[in-house]
Amino acid sequence: MFGFAILFASRLITVILLAIANSGTLQVNAIIAYILAGLLAISSVYLFYSVKKYFGFDRAFGIDHFQPDIYKNETFVRQGTFKYSSNAMYVFGFCIGWIPGFLFLSKAALIAGHFNHLSIWAHYLFTELPDMKVIYGE
Repeated sequence: MFGFAILFASRLITVILLAIANSGTLQVNAIIAYILAGLLAISSVYLFYSVKKYFGFDRAFGIDHFQPDIYKNETFVRQGTFKYSSNAMYVFGFCIGWIPGFLFLSKAALIAGHFNHLSIWAHYLFTELPDMKVIYGE
C-alpha cells in the first residue's frame, strides 16, 4: 500500500510543480477554469469519502490483488460514488490530477493530468481488469 501511495503522491506533486512552472499558459476564462477545478475537486473528495466509508483504503490500493483468497467472496461496492460508476476510482479519483492545470491555468499541467489519467486507465485495462476477473469472476 505504501508503494502505491508514493506513486500516487509523486504523480500529483509532479503535476502541481509543472502547473506552477507553466502557469498562465492556458487562455481560458479563469472563472470557468476555477469552476471546473471545483467540480473535479468535489468528485474527487466524494470518491475518497466513499472509499473510506464503503470500500477501505487497503482494498483501494489493491490488497485484493495481493491477497486474492481473502477477497474472493467479496462483492463490488455499489454505494456512495460507486453507485454511479462501478469503476469510480478511475473515473472520478484520478480527476484530481487535472485540478492543478485548471487552478494555475497551465496547458502543460493539463496535458500531464490527461496523460496520468490515460496511463492509469491503461493499467486498469491491461493489468487490473484481467486480475479482477480471476479474483471476482466474470
